Amino acid sequence: FGRGFTVSFDANGGDGAMNSVTVEKNSAYILPECAFTHPDGKAFKSWTIGRNSYSPGDTVTISANTTVTAKWVEPEKITSIDLHGETAAITGQFSTTNPPAGYTDDPAYKIRIKGWMYYTRYNGRYRWIGFDGFFEEGVEYMAEYVIEPNPGYVFSEYVYVFSDDNTFVTFSPDSRDGYLHVTKKVTAKNGSRILGDVDGDGVVSVLDATTIQKVRASISVNHFSETAADVDNDRVVSVIDATLIQKWLAKISIPYNIGALVV
Repeated sequence: FGRGFTVSFDANGGDGAMNSVTVEKNSAYILPECAFTHPDGKAFKSWTIGRNSYSPGDTVTISANTTVTAKWVEPEKITSIDLHGETAAITGQFSTTNPPAGYTDDPAYKIRIKGWMYYTRYNGRYRWIGFDGFFEEGVEYMAEYVIEPNPGYVFSEYVYVFSDDNTFVTFSPDSRDGYLHVTKKVTAKNGSRILGDVDGDGVVSVLDATTIQKVRASISVNHFSETAADVDNDRVVSVIDATLIQKWLAKISIPYNIGALVV
């Protein structure tokens, strides 16, 4: 007797194929993203198993051979996006790690990459730099984030993106992938610093935590940026700030944007 059940996928009029999988009896199975191509004029809405509907990422219990069927619908068009007036994220000057506000509470869309991406000119083209990259004063950068429509929605030909209570900008969806690529040109300002880059070498490292500890102990250092060192923004540079840098380097989640550009 077999020890598992087969989970197969039905395109329900869509194109392409998804491989069947074998799942252990009565075990939990996480439904995958839909890899089928939608029929003309339709959008993927959900998976259906029997009379029940599920979203990709939902967990179901497999207690028999199961067919998971794609449900296609006439998509609702997204004509506007409200980013709740987070002007700092819109300008791109103060945040490299936080997406614009409002991305979690709208059923129509989500930020695909949860953070700003920064590009700079390299051999005539824009090159992505990491969030801990060095921002040169006066250099122009391209800041980008990507908005993805949720299942059952598509972007209209032009989308109004409200950046605060009084202003908005118009974007055309990228026809290659169906996502909305929102970009802004930003220039690193005089006095800009990378949060956590205490010694001013362009990267955040254990040396920055050590620099804070030396300053606290009245030991002379070659360079010290109080703006970059005040990680928790309490206007006091302390051992707490050094500890936060160490946690960030250890990839421990902290509520501060180390690696972000600050002024």
